[in-house]
Amino acid sequence: RTRFEQDGDGVWQVVDDELSLEVAEVDLRGFEDPEAEAERLAVEDASRPFDLEGGAPVRSSLLRLGEESWVLLFCMHHICSDGWSMGVLVSDVLSLYDSFRLGEEPSLDPLRIQYRDYAAWQNASLSDGSLDSSREYWLGKLSGVRPLELPCDRPRPRVKSYNGSELEFSIASGRLSALKELFSSEGATLFMGLVALSKVLLRRYAGQDDVTVGSPVSGRDHADLRDQIGFYVGTLALRDEVSLEESLGSLLSKVRSTVLEAFEHQKYPFDSIVEDLDLERDTSRSAVFDVM
Repeated sequence: RTRFEQDGDGVWQVVDDELSLEVAEVDLRGFEDPEAEAERLAVEDASRPFDLEGGAPVRSSLLRLGEESWVLLFCMHHICSDGWSMGVLVSDVLSLYDSFRLGEEPSLDPLRIQYRDYAAWQNASLSDGSLDSSREYWLGKLSGVRPLELPCDRPRPRVKSYNGSELEFSIASGRLSALKELFSSEGATLFMGLVALSKVLLRRYAGQDDVTVGSPVSGRDHADLRDQIGFYVGTLALRDEVSLEESLGSLLSKVRSTVLEAFEHQKYPFDSIVEDLDLERDTSRSAVFDVM
């Protein structure tokens, strides 16, 4: 029920008393390939902007493919949702659908807390000093951090854009299993190992020993947050010295410590870290790291 209005002082939440979510129904039975048309409409819907000032950050539509075949589209803006929320939404909708189909009362457990409780806790933690140790960790870890000077095939724009492209590739299951076994033998997870290998690649291209990369983190370390729909994702900056002469075991041990420490101090918000570091701002780059 929340809209987001903007003025000269910032962005404000406006919580409406009611939300009327209209579900548009679209009949695709006349198409030669209804499933392909449904796929096209899903991509189109996910690409359509929201009016966050004038309406809700959610929308839904129902696509009819056949006499007893339907697709429900539900689109949420990232401002109120994250990847974890998708699983919560699907689980809740399926539970409600089963109850409706069987003529039973819905049985979703009431939420013990709301997102506003989490936001209030975070603001209080920043002011009461309970996150000071995490603040000191990040200030020490990221002091003097500098960007990666990766070789570019064209001039860097003075103001960064978000234009780009995608390149996807697959790793054969046998090779993936071998990687997992290799990393595990050094006490590291697959994630830690892939971070380490990525850093070696970036070190080779940039010619810099000091390599910082970003990573998202779910931000749901408290049990009461695991059944919540909301944007809880945080950002971690993972900084290590990388030498092309050191062994894989040595690098994995270093990255493992960095990752575990970052997880331990994840509650301190990344935007606060950026402000605390007082970095020289560059409109052509992101703050703290260039690669995520």
